[in-house]
This record gives sequence, C-alpha cells and structure tokens, in this order.
Amino acid sequence: VVMQCGGTEPFWSMSISERDMKVNIMNGAQFTVPVNMRQQSANSTTIAVVAGVRGTASTTAFLEKVENCSDGMSDKNYPYTVTAILNGQQVMSGCCALVNVSK
Repeated sequence: VVMQCGGTEPFWSMSISERDMKVNIMNGAQFTVPVNMRQQSANSTTIAVVAGVRGTASTTAFLEKVENCSDGMSDKNYPYTVTAILNGQQVMSGCCALVNVSK
C-alpha cells in the first residue's frame, strides 16, 4: 500500500511508501528520498508527519485525515490533505489517497 499525493498549479505528485518518498514537480525537481521519520501526532490520531533526507534533497510531508479533499480539477474527493516542504524551500499542498500496489 502506497499513499499517492498530488496538487495543482504547479502540478506535482508524491508517492509515500514504507521505504521512500518520490517527488515529481512538473517542469521541476524529481527526486526520491528514504523515509527517515514517520510519526503520528502525540495529541491527534488524524495527523501524521513523514520525512526523508538524502544529500541535499529533503521532503517533510504533513498529512491529515479529513472528510474530503478536492484537487480542484476533478469531482474526486480524497481522504487526506498534504502540505509538503520540498528541499527546505518550496511548500506544496494537495490531496492524498491510499492505493494498493501489486509487486
């Protein structure tokens, strides 16, 4: 199971697995970092943080389970929101869903 996240303007996507986080910004950065930290909020079961660093590439993703998150482009609603800090300098937001990945 992987969490697939994304947002618009600019279009970006991120997949979060047990082992790594893959980031792709349209016409921009594409990188993968290993997951170094995964932690649920100490006082909210609906909020978690997943973070990873490799060299100069880093990602910190703040995830929250919500009633629904709209990507603003489709009629699909997602069960999670995400706000990600990419390489310590760019903040992106969007929606996420859990997807089953067959090996």
